[in-house]
Amino acid sequence: MKKIGRDTVVKKGLGHLRRLRERVVLASIAELLQDKDVEICLAALSLVRAIEDPSAVSLVLPLLKNPNHTVRAEAIMVLRYISKNKDVGALVAPLLDDPEMQVRYEAIWTLGSRPNKNFIPRLRQFLDSKNAHEVGAAITALATAGDRASAPRIIELLRHEGTPQVSVNRIALAALATLGDPNCLPQIYPFLSHKDSSVRQTALHALSTLADPACLPQVFRLISDKEDRVRQSAFNVLAAFAKRAHRSTDPGWRECLKHKDWFVRSAAIEALVTLAPETAPQLVAKMIRDPNQYVRRKALAIAVKNGSPPMLELIRSRLSDESMTIRIAAIRGLGTCHDEASIDRVAALLEGDDPQSMRAAVLALGDLRARAHLGSVLEILFSDWSVDSDVTTDNEHLRSACLISIGRLGNKAHVATIAAFLEDRRFYVRRSAALAIRDLAKQDWPVALEAAQDLIEAARAWWIDHQDDLGYHIKNGKRGGRLPRE
Repeated sequence: MKKIGRDTVVKKGLGHLRRLRERVVLASIAELLQDKDVEICLAALSLVRAIEDPSAVSLVLPLLKNPNHTVRAEAIMVLRYISKNKDVGALVAPLLDDPEMQVRYEAIWTLGSRPNKNFIPRLRQFLDSKNAHEVGAAITALATAGDRASAPRIIELLRHEGTPQVSVNRIALAALATLGDPNCLPQIYPFLSHKDSSVRQTALHALSTLADPACLPQVFRLISDKEDRVRQSAFNVLAAFAKRAHRSTDPGWRECLKHKDWFVRSAAIEALVTLAPETAPQLVAKMIRDPNQYVRRKALAIAVKNGSPPMLELIRSRLSDESMTIRIAAIRGLGTCHDEASIDRVAALLEGDDPQSMRAAVLALGDLRARAHLGSVLEILFSDWSVDSDVTTDNEHLRSACLISIGRLGNKAHVATIAAFLEDRRFYVRRSAALAIRDLAKQDWPVALEAAQDLIEAARAWWIDHQDDLGYHIKNGKRGGRLPRE
């Protein structure tokens, strides 16, 4: 490989050097790291970082003594990224006394990324620095090292005034969450009312990590914060508490059922069902009529998961929902719940003119094992409009659904019919034909398997040949994984 020299960099620019990245061997840039031109030296360091080769450490170490403070700082950062050795902290530690703040800042970050109890006392000293950047870096480094003994001093740094202090507050709150000390909770609460939204958001995250139910009243208050990101963070905190099944959150969640934001109402349903499963039928019956389709979808998903007779009736009621998404989810839900009482209602949807609803109905009939309606599915599969219609996407998926359903409902007479679609010009049709043959091969029909064995093997061979095109293959009758390449 041609060596990249200083002249090339000067003529073609630093951008050219950065674009080369891993295509350049380290020997090509060793001289550039010692160049007296600071910009060229920095560009070479940037390239070393991009290559991420640990063997370059020996090339970077001499730059820790470079007279230019920017080069020293960049060298520390590069070492942090490329060195896998924890001892790099010992090499960087002397630079904590560097006269330039930028160098000290990078040294603090590097020591924090390589936790070592020997450096903790030195890092604590930077908590008293007058520079907010150094203080923030030291807080993060101590939290990463798990130094709970520094928590009281970090708490003292939490103040409400001063622009640089906003950044320190955020970092300190995040550090307290990382340290996980529950004794810090009383000091975090006031920051839920801080005038800066980023501080309120970080305080919420800290409370979520520390999992203190006592904060919930204030968190529920922040669900109505004027800032979107704060409302979203409050919602995330409440969702985390709901998963931990804190029953003390019940009253607040019930208030959230009336919240103006749909995602809060949606989370409230899920939380209350988790906290009090016995109330699920009443909650779902109420929220399944919510004006927002996403809330109705969440209620419908809970009903499908529950599958009790009252829930099935609620699912059936959504077959005429104004939202197509909800109607389709209801159709598929009846199939998932194996509600045989709904077979006729689902089959009636095959007479419609909406390909998406028809597709959902075809798949649901397959889930329900409604073999009495196999003829209707075959009729749709071979209908002229499903083959030649200009609405190719919808009809491609509808035809694919028919093949999958036939794989669940069919018998030995249909194996050859399905195999004929392995060469269809449409992607999903080809994939569904192979899946259907796989499903038929699993069924307990010895005579059918013996008669169709050649077709099944042909389908499997075709599937393997086309795995790059389809993204799937059949191996030992199972879906998933990849075949070893020869």
